[in-house]
Amino acid sequence: MTHEDEYYFTHQSDEASLPVYRLIVADVCAVRYYFDTVSGALLAKVDGDARAYRWLHEGPHRMDFVPVLRRRPWWDVLMLFLLAGVTTLCATGAVLGYRRVLRSLRAYRHP
Repeated sequence: MTHEDEYYFTHQSDEASLPVYRLIVADVCAVRYYFDTVSGALLAKVDGDARAYRWLHEGPHRMDFVPVLRRRPWWDVLMLFLLAGVTTLCATGAVLGYRRVLRSLRAYRHP
């Protein structure tokens, strides 16, 4: 394999050495093995649990679903956009909570 795939790839500082041999076992689990082309050393093993972990945990936390987001500056742009959204959501909640507390205090003082 001379190109990265969805389970063996470079992500920012985690460098994936290429080329590699990829062996996919034809069974229920479809385990993938990645071997170094020079030494034959096992570089990675991806079974069903590792695939689920990659898509359900690493993908949402690292936001690397597509290859273009695995490199900077696009990853930075996406993170800044998401962080701005979360900050806006938190600020909105804080303002609404503050207004509700003020309204409750006014109603308590003037029955």
